[in-house]
Amino acid sequence: QSEQGTIFYTIDGTDPMGQSAKVISREETTLVSELAIKKAWMPENDNLDHIWFEPNLDDSNWPSGQQGAGYENGSGYENFIAPSLDFSGSASSQNAETIYMRIHFTLDDMPTFDQLSLGVRYDDGFIAYLNGKEVARSNAPGSIGNPAAWNASASASHSDSQATIFELSDITAEGLK
Repeated sequence: QSEQGTIFYTIDGTDPMGQSAKVISREETTLVSELAIKKAWMPENDNLDHIWFEPNLDDSNWPSGQQGAGYENGSGYENFIAPSLDFSGSASSQNAETIYMRIHFTLDDMPTFDQLSLGVRYDDGFIAYLNGKEVARSNAPGSIGNPAAWNASASASHSDSQATIFELSDITAEGLK
């Protein structure tokens, strides 16, 4: 991963910050652990298309687990899928399968931050919401702010080898709304 910042330099070899050089540090805080409890559902119709991401949706009957949700046939990321969130038995090659995933969390105190990032592992696309508002998407059909249909196909493929790697999305602007 690359970091962005400012580089100070001189052409005579002296310290550009001089004797009063200030150490600039970066502190990272994880708001939601990778092992947080997740709830997931593979829809069979459009009943939840426009509400599954709403904060007050009753998902109490959805299965839960600490790993990811999905279905796979030996491509190498089965270990990232919680047994309770494995939808292999519901997947069909005749339909595009969508999985809705929800992670409930509460912040006692809103931390001060200058950047908010979302890390996602996915195959083939995703749309992410925070408190009912879209904050990120990749390879998802449609336009920003419009939920994809329950049986929509990803707009592009995302290789199975990439599905095991966290991809970071800067959601600073969207996360503050």
